[in-house]
Amino acid sequence: MRATLAALIVFLWAPAGAANYQEGLQLMKEKKYQQAIALFEDLAEADPGSSEVLMSLGWAYWHAGELDKAAHSWGLLVKLDPRNPGFLRLLSELEFGRKEFDRSFALAQRAMRVAPRDRDSQLIYAKCLIHFGRHQEAVDLLDQLAARLPDDPKVQFHVADHMAQLGRLETSLFYFDKLLRMDPRNPAYRRGRANVLYGLGYQEQAINEWKTLLAQFPNDEKSLINLGWASWHSKKFPQAQVYAKELLRLRRDNPIYLKFAANIEIELGNPEEALKLIKMASRLLPEDKDVALVMAKALFHLQRDKEAMEIVEALARRFADHPSVLYHMADFLAQLDRKDQALAYFDKLVAAYPTNLIYRKRWAWLLYQTGDFNKAIAEWKRLAERNPLDPEPLMRLADDAYNRRSWEEALHWMRELAGAQALDAVAWYRLARIYREMGRYPQAIQAADKAIEGDQASLAAAFFKAEILEQTEDWPEARKSYESILTRNPNSQRALMGLARIAEMEGDLKRSVKIIRTVQKMYFSRSTVPPQLVVYEARLLADSRTEEKAHRVLKRALKRRQSIPILLYHGISSLDRTDQVSQAVFRNQMKSLRKEGYTAVTLEEVDKFFRGVGVLPEKPILITFDDGRTDSFKNADPILQETGLKATMFIILAGFRRTPHHASLRDIKYWKGTGRWEIQLHANEGHVYIPVGPGQKARFLANRQWLAEQNRLETVDEYRKRVETEYSEGKAKFLELFPEKKFVAFAFPFGDYGQDEFTNVPEAVAINQQMMQKYFAYAFVQDNTGYNTALTKRTELYRLQVPKTMSGDSLARHLALAEPWARAKMLEGALWVRTGQPHRSLSIYEQLSRYGLNQPEFLAAWGIANQRAGKYYYAKKFFTSAARADPENPRYKYLFEQARQNARSKVGGQVDAFSDSASRQTMKFLATGGASIGRLSLKAWGGPGRYSESGLPDVDAREGAVEARIYPARRLEVFGSFTSRQFSQGLSPSSYYGGGLAMLLPKGLRLTLRDGASHVETVAGLMRGRKFRSDSATVEWDVAMNWEASASYDLLRFNDRNQEYDARFRLTRRLMGFLWAGYQFWRGDSKRIEPEYWTP
Repeated sequence: MRATLAALIVFLWAPAGAANYQEGLQLMKEKKYQQAIALFEDLAEADPGSSEVLMSLGWAYWHAGELDKAAHSWGLLVKLDPRNPGFLRLLSELEFGRKEFDRSFALAQRAMRVAPRDRDSQLIYAKCLIHFGRHQEAVDLLDQLAARLPDDPKVQFHVADHMAQLGRLETSLFYFDKLLRMDPRNPAYRRGRANVLYGLGYQEQAINEWKTLLAQFPNDEKSLINLGWASWHSKKFPQAQVYAKELLRLRRDNPIYLKFAANIEIELGNPEEALKLIKMASRLLPEDKDVALVMAKALFHLQRDKEAMEIVEALARRFADHPSVLYHMADFLAQLDRKDQALAYFDKLVAAYPTNLIYRKRWAWLLYQTGDFNKAIAEWKRLAERNPLDPEPLMRLADDAYNRRSWEEALHWMRELAGAQALDAVAWYRLARIYREMGRYPQAIQAADKAIEGDQASLAAAFFKAEILEQTEDWPEARKSYESILTRNPNSQRALMGLARIAEMEGDLKRSVKIIRTVQKMYFSRSTVPPQLVVYEARLLADSRTEEKAHRVLKRALKRRQSIPILLYHGISSLDRTDQVSQAVFRNQMKSLRKEGYTAVTLEEVDKFFRGVGVLPEKPILITFDDGRTDSFKNADPILQETGLKATMFIILAGFRRTPHHASLRDIKYWKGTGRWEIQLHANEGHVYIPVGPGQKARFLANRQWLAEQNRLETVDEYRKRVETEYSEGKAKFLELFPEKKFVAFAFPFGDYGQDEFTNVPEAVAINQQMMQKYFAYAFVQDNTGYNTALTKRTELYRLQVPKTMSGDSLARHLALAEPWARAKMLEGALWVRTGQPHRSLSIYEQLSRYGLNQPEFLAAWGIANQRAGKYYYAKKFFTSAARADPENPRYKYLFEQARQNARSKVGGQVDAFSDSASRQTMKFLATGGASIGRLSLKAWGGPGRYSESGLPDVDAREGAVEARIYPARRLEVFGSFTSRQFSQGLSPSSYYGGGLAMLLPKGLRLTLRDGASHVETVAGLMRGRKFRSDSATVEWDVAMNWEASASYDLLRFNDRNQEYDARFRLTRRLMGFLWAGYQFWRGDSKRIEPEYWTP
């Protein structure tokens, strides 16, 4: 439109017979603007008062992108003829394009005073009214124009355009449709309509419209630039780069296209290329502020902060109130973490340009980043109300609610977002997570299905769906989900472990064990199988009632080895409302680690440990961070300094081009110099998703790349070469930057190289591991324990990614219980309880307590062992401690109540019977009762009995007894008892008293010492009044699962000076439940062999 106007004015005002002037016009037609400028400048110097020359010179400048010079030329025109509405309008339009809005408005007002009913003057005046927020005045003026000139296409076009700027997109669309009915083939109308469709949220329709225009007019630059910006806004920067290159092919000397291309290169992380392009633009427009701003942006991303700020500060002095300059100043300050200064600039921008959505959105985000949450949220809500189809404010509101765990609110904003645009796979996955947190599992599964459908090259949503089905105990559907995952990655250990859990829950323990053994076979050797897998297999075997087999398997994990937990963090935020670990939570975690006695070690120390030339502290821990993020360094370092800990940062070499989110090389070397940070490698270029098919992306290391130009996937050899290049070049570049490194360690991007997530190359695991061993000393992945031993595979060390909600106490508790040896010992203790040998369990738990275990799970297990051993006081004590430590867990309260019930008064009965080869028989029918009070346990019994012996009359008896046991310490028991008996046949009453103590020794051995006195309980002994005093010692031990042995020695001193020495050895095996069978060897030496000395 402007080009047409220029040509018309030039035609009307061209001086006849001026050969040079005509030559200049011809150069303009040929788009040789720089040559035309040189010619017109000579003419203007020769005839400075020629309006024709000044007009043409201004248009030449305009086409060359030199808007400041164009403004100077047309400003001279206005001075030559101050009342010419055409000159005033033209300069007003130009000043508006230069964002000199006040000057543009003043010129438009002058034009309106000169020609109040002039159509073009009214149009530029309405445009200025819109900019300054005087919307109703603009609408009234445009409505009057449209009514007065209903068939004027220029009026209709500008009304449509201005209505779009006012946000009245439906009205704008009405006018563009009307224009297209007038002229269906007009590209400007189609282009304007496409712009409105894009604003209404119909992005695909708009993009198709622009593509149609491009097909009709292959060199249509405006369609190309629109497609480029559309790709930019949807963050499809590679596609935007394609359009930018096409624009530069058409017009390499166009500074606008050079600026656009430079911006795209910056977004793609190529600031060097961006600097080359913008320098070309700068040579064409050396004084242009927009070129200078892009130059500053490129320098900023090259870590040349000082040069960048010098450019922006110089521009700020020249253009003190120019919005673009203010915006870039604010943006740079924000990225340099000078957020308060940045906010001051954004406050100024928003006040001056209240309708500018870019300023308002950036301002709101900065408010949020500085902790002014309420103000930021209020602004996002206003933006969402103003344009309900703009997804950005809705996404911000949904993210905030999600981070606050306000699920109803998060769901509301996700629904609003779904109304604004079609949800992509990521949004559906987020929605599924929200539904799960709300306990709305059917909706969560539906959302997960949508996410799976939207992205076939990711397994995250598929795993999530399977886990929901597990949670809801829909075992058949959960199994189908995991089996489906295995069709897309047959080596996925995570999916196989899911199938193992399902088989276990369905009671098919044999199948579960089989799956676990399949996973174990994936490891290099039996010794490198993670201990947690060994413990899991042993637990499954124990649940199958094969405790002895379980114990044999468990022995592989029972050897005490030095272990080292490794923690993983990504970003540390200074704010509490964040998707990262907050500073407050991180400080709490680090303080807990110090309190629990952990010592942070470096990878160099770990390396010496693995090579057997160094010793780690008693409780070592390796704290790692990924990505080389600025917020991790800045926010974690003060806490590391405060707690005396240190950390290892894994950096992305390509991240140097994406500052300030990623720390610059200069900053990384600064943090390294503090002595608190060790630096290792996370990726060269491979921390990205690559195309794996039309419209599909997946992880760099785990997949063959889609070669769109050849319409095929890489071959396996091409994949292998690309992966090896990533590793070899990454290591070489890393050592160039840090030549002092003795070895290089590598943390797999996303913790995956094909062993869990989606892969389209079955050989991915083998190829990556082969390359790891070739280029790196150590490599890291994630798991749910984070523990490693000297036997762990060095190119697959495990790290625990610490959740952002995990407290310091919870982290310490997890580390204590996840320690491989401790987990194995805990299970071993449970096995001894299951086989009815709780004293061996008590010995194990005593040992674990000395290593610092005091977590609720451990205390509960210890309580169960005490309860099984009859030590109800200690059982209750441990259950109480567990419930206090974890009051939300109902299991501990239940166990406490169970122990309390067992300790209460209870009555029962028992029958004692005995017979021997000498025809002696004893039969007793006893009523029993007992209770526990604190550390004291009481038992009483009484009832009738009968003693029989060959050749002697039967003796009837009645007896009553009481026994007391007290537990002064966990490993010590003191007991005593008294029994009184009455007999028939005129025999004298007898009594028994005795006492002793029992001690629990290491390895589950029990030593019992007894002393007592009684009548000999046989008819012959009672008739002869034979009494004895007994001193004995007994040792009992659990020789193996289900096997018990004991040895005892008794000294009996009778009341006639006779003495007897007894030695007894017993070996028994548990057959089932409480049923035991075995063999006893007895030897007794007595000075006399009379029958009255024989005791049952």
